Amino acid sequence: MYKTTEIASSEIASDNPVHQRLLYPYQHVSHLVHGNVLEIGCGTGRGVGILADKVSAYTGVDKNTELMESLGQKYPDFTFIDMFLPPLQDLPDNHFDFVITFQVIEHIEP
Repeated sequence: MYKTTEIASSEIASDNPVHQRLLYPYQHVSHLVHGNVLEIGCGTGRGVGILADKVSAYTGVDKNTELMESLGQKYPDFTFIDMFLPPLQDLPDNHFDFVITFQVIEHIEP
């Protein structure tokens, strides 16, 4: 189901250091982010729960249809879009207050 190299479980002891490394950026910016947020490369939705009560709207974009559908069911008040990047397409201009992207650049092909 998951097509990424960034899968790590908080419940498996050997994965926990990786999980914590992936979680840290969301914790670090959670006091700054508010309003309408776009996350490019939201992956498994690791940060959605941290940001959920801080934002008025959240749009997550990633390249995995099944994962976006699963996150849409888990977080029905938020929007999840299956999109291969680059380029960003079909997103409104001047719509988002914050754009965040963590652990994505290494997955972008030149």
